[in-house]
Amino acid sequence: MAKEYDIAGLSGVCSSCGKAFAAGEEFIACLFADEDRYIRKDFCSECSRQQEAEIRNAFSHWRSKLPVKDDKNKKPRINTDVLIEFFEKTANDDAPEKINFRFVLALMLMRKKVLVYDGSERDEMGREVWTMHFRAGKSLDQKQADKQVHLPINRQVKVIRANLDEEQIVHTGQRIGELFEMEQ
Repeated sequence: MAKEYDIAGLSGVCSSCGKAFAAGEEFIACLFADEDRYIRKDFCSECSRQQEAEIRNAFSHWRSKLPVKDDKNKKPRINTDVLIEFFEKTANDDAPEKINFRFVLALMLMRKKVLVYDGSERDEMGREVWTMHFRAGKSLDQKQADKQVHLPINRQVKVIRANLDEEQIVHTGQRIGELFEMEQ
């Protein structure tokens, strides 16, 4: 059975004032790192100016838009640069749920051809640790097709292979999608 992650996705309301976002309205999405989980807060434009200090202290933050409900076939896209930034910041997290998140993020970045698997070894705790590196290349996001992604090219990274079954990987990937839900 898939592990439940206590992470809210796009709420559609400002975490500060409670105002509901209108379709197409821009807002600031923030992730805050707790001991063993990530907490998402969304701020409307007005509150984001009042909450600048809190936003600066966020683990990760980005500008987003509430999807327009009329376009049912359009799926929200996860910005590759935001995923890379989040992946980089999770390098030293050792809580089991955060290890799972980093592993599934690595799989997503491999699928986007951003990370390349080089090999694996066992660490002192007997865990399988993947060695990977970032691939150079253009952004994979359609709207940013002519912009270079700022990748730490060829720098090796280590990723602990999480002991997740296929269902848990899919579930964690869905939770990441909900967490980073944005329209690009």
